[in-house]
Amino acid sequence: MANQVKKARDTAELLASAAVSTITGIRSQEKAMTKVPKTELVSILNIGTVPTNLEQTTLTQILVRNNGQLPSKMLWNLSDLDIDAFYQQLKVEMANGWIVQPEVAYVKEEEAT
Repeated sequence: MANQVKKARDTAELLASAAVSTITGIRSQEKAMTKVPKTELVSILNIGTVPTNLEQTTLTQILVRNNGQLPSKMLWNLSDLDIDAFYQQLKVEMANGWIVQPEVAYVKEEEAT
């Protein structure tokens, strides 16, 4: 899903650039390649109380299969839900105590390749 969004954004950017170039006759310069550090906001999610009926707990099921703990981004990726549906489901499961309130998130920085 994330790859599709990136591809769509790249296509939209190319179309916009082509439209501006056609209308104005001015060609945009290629962006200089800069090395930007890759950062990610990391929040670890843990199981709270395991519900008696796991069928209605999409995210808790995934946590159970992964030793009860995952970074939120990985849980989202494994859920195959779009981001809005993921947050809605997360709210439901946290409200029921099946997933506990996470600790304060932290930023993980990696060197860009």
